[in-house]
Amino acid sequence: MSTAWTSPAARSDAGTRLKHELERRIASQEWPVGYRLPGERSLATEFAVSRPVVREVLQRLAAQGLLEISPARGAFVTRPDGSALSSALEQMMSSHGATVRDVFQARVLLETEVAARAAERRGGQVLDRLAELAVAVDRGEDRLAQAIADLEFHSLLCVAADNPVLTAMHRAIASYVLLMMLRGERKAEAGGALHTQIVDAIRDGDAEEVRQLMAAHLDSTKVFFRSDFDRPVDDVAAENLARISGGFWTLEDVARRAFNELDALMTETERK
Repeated sequence: MSTAWTSPAARSDAGTRLKHELERRIASQEWPVGYRLPGERSLATEFAVSRPVVREVLQRLAAQGLLEISPARGAFVTRPDGSALSSALEQMMSSHGATVRDVFQARVLLETEVAARAAERRGGQVLDRLAELAVAVDRGEDRLAQAIADLEFHSLLCVAADNPVLTAMHRAIASYVLLMMLRGERKAEAGGALHTQIVDAIRDGDAEEVRQLMAAHLDSTKVFFRSDFDRPVDDVAAENLARISGGFWTLEDVARRAFNELDALMTETERK
C-alpha cells in the first residue's frame, strides 16, 4: 500500500469515500437490516485502505445509528430510528436545562399531528397492539411499567402514522418523553383523554377528533407537575422516580429497560 495513505489528508479522503459507499449500500438495501458486514480485513482489501480507516468509518456509522458493532460478532446493519439524534439532543437539552414545559410544548406540536395521521390510516397494522398498550397504561398499577407502556404507545402511533420522518423526530425526543412519564401521580384528570379513547377515535378514522383528544390528553398532564412545570425535566424525573421506586431504580436503569422493550416492540412490528 502506498505511504500516501498514511498521511492525515489521505486518510480523511479515503475514509470519506469508504463512508459514502457503505452508506449507499445500506440506503439502497443492498445491505439490508440485519446484514453482517464483511470483516475489517476484507473491507480494507476491497477499498484499498488501512484497517484503522475501516475501523474509524464503522464507528462513525454506528454513531449515526446505521450499524451495531459487537466485538465478538462483527458489524451489523441496524434499523435507523433516530436514537443517534436522540443522544445529541439529550446533551443539548440537558446543557440548556430543558424544562417540563419545553418538552410538553414539543410533544403537543408533534404528537397531535402523529395521532391525526394514525387516524387517517385507522391505525394501520398496529391498531390491535395500540389498543392493548392503551389498556396497560390506563388501567395499570405498576407505575414504572405504565411509563414504559406509555412510551411504547406514543412511539407506536408513529408507526400507525406511517411517516418515517415523524417516527425519527419522535424517537429523537423519546428519552425526554419517558422522563415526563415518570411522575408520582398517574390517575386520569377531568378533561383529559384516556389512551383508550384515543384508540377508539383512531379506529373510527376521525382525525380531527383524535387531534383534540391528544391535545386534551397532553394538556391534562400539566396538573401532575404543578410548580415543577418550569423546572429542568431531568431533575423532576429523578425526584419522581425516587418516590416511585423508593430509590431502587436510577434514570439510567429505567431508560435502559424502556428502550430495550421499545426496540423489541419496533423490531417485532417491522417483521409483521
